[in-house]
Amino acid sequence: EKKREKGEKGVSKKPIQEVWDETVKFHLEQLKDPVKIQRCEEDPKLKMSLVFRWYLGLSSAWANAGVKERALDYQVWCGPAIGSFNEFIKGTYLDPKNANAFPDVWEANMQVLRGTQLARRCAQVRADSALSAAIDAAALVPYKPEAL
Repeated sequence: EKKREKGEKGVSKKPIQEVWDETVKFHLEQLKDPVKIQRCEEDPKLKMSLVFRWYLGLSSAWANAGVKERALDYQVWCGPAIGSFNEFIKGTYLDPKNANAFPDVWEANMQVLRGTQLARRCAQVRADSALSAAIDAAALVPYKPEAL
């Protein structure tokens, strides 16, 4: 009972029955899967798994829609690229450890674009034998973000 109360107040922010009703509606109207709902009536673990999926599905939607009240629940699907991004901003003004906040998406994108442009230009300089003798392109990379 304590876990249920914690889940209702902290995670779903609504009664589990209401979450279940929304889940049933979604499975019947959107997925057209009444068999799964019938199976849930016999299998409480399956029922709970669908309640968890309700949360996981909406946490991405909340992030995409920017629902401020659910900011702590945001789930952003990104794959391994997030590790590269974290390495890219490590120790810079965009690093949450330095800024006490996560970087603004627009500004982070601009920094990635600047780094990409620099890497492309360095490749062009290396390819041009006349320029590569005059400019040490290797000294220009790796690019680290600086405030715009």
